[in-house]
Amino acid sequence: MTELMNAMDAHAPDGAYVSLLADVPADRLYQKFGFTYTAPQSLGMFKKYPL
Repeated sequence: MTELMNAMDAHAPDGAYVSLLADVPADRLYQKFGFTYTAPQSLGMFKKYPL
């Protein structure tokens, strides 16, 4: 995660928006790297196959 964050910090253009899906308990790891919950401004969605 540290290497990924270093790459994003070095190469992401101004205004870039990085999102991810963070299930418990991984959400705590991502919070340590500066990610915050998007809710209630936005919510993640999914569709599971087969229907």
